[in-house]
Amino acid sequence: MIQRDHHRDEPFVIISLLNWNNYEDTIHCVQSLRKLQYTNYRIIIRDNASLNDSYDQLKNSLPELKIYRSQANNGYADGHFQNYQEVKNQNADLFWILNSDLEVDPLALTELVNAYKTKHNAILGSVSLIPGKEDLVDFGGAELTTNSNKTLTYNSWKNRSYKDLRLKHGDLYEVESVEGSSMLIPRAVIDEFGFLYTDYFMYGEETDYCYRMRKNGISSFAVTGSIVHHHNQGSFKFSENLKKVPAYYRRRNALRFSIEHLGMKKVESLSYLNGTIANLKTILKGVLRSKKDMNYYYALACWHAFLSKKGKTIAPEKFN
Repeated sequence: MIQRDHHRDEPFVIISLLNWNNYEDTIHCVQSLRKLQYTNYRIIIRDNASLNDSYDQLKNSLPELKIYRSQANNGYADGHFQNYQEVKNQNADLFWILNSDLEVDPLALTELVNAYKTKHNAILGSVSLIPGKEDLVDFGGAELTTNSNKTLTYNSWKNRSYKDLRLKHGDLYEVESVEGSSMLIPRAVIDEFGFLYTDYFMYGEETDYCYRMRKNGISSFAVTGSIVHHHNQGSFKFSENLKKVPAYYRRRNALRFSIEHLGMKKVESLSYLNGTIANLKTILKGVLRSKKDMNYYYALACWHAFLSKKGKTIAPEKFN
């Protein structure tokens, strides 16, 4: 049984999954959630306006779950925030945001909840391992440094030994930010300080959130015993053309983050333009043929960061 009756002797967790055109991975993720040893949870799935039959596939395959459907794809944070309404409706204590292209270990939620019992109002993230190479880290937390207000050490543990990570940091260590693929947020934090900004659309909003919350006295911790296996492709694996979408948003939002948190001057974002100034001229002239080139989207991201463009500025639906 996936939807558990909650008991007040253990924190009650709402697990939030988003789906966009990728019901197979979402179903596989739920199958791994069925094996969780922690039982006081409910799963909420939201189909983020898929272009295929994902909604029907999810309803037919997971009839015991409540499957919501958004009328429009307004991005990662917006979809999860809509699911957050169930945290309030069901009087839950904790909100566990998960990517649908994950497999979770049976103890993943137990370890997160145990860390919550220790740290209380903190943001808690899992360690993701590389599927097929479970001795190697995919994301181990952005390590907190004395220079964190000037530079981001986002993922220094990438492709390094998981055993070494545990040996150095033990079960729990404070980080600059956790990864949004698996982050546990107490309801009390969201109710008091708000949620992730929706105008990132995708990528970077969880890093921004961890930085903003730290200014409010809310620390972030990587929970090394909470393991997930991240396939890192999600809905973008279905089309080569779709890869332009994450390329654009990753760069635009990374530059936005650097401007807002790390002291980068807006004009410096233009120095990240790929290639020559011809790319900028191409954007300004609007030559459509250039949109076949990935460099166009890298350059457009820099230009939009300079202009402080936010939100859904290019639509994934147009690249499918």
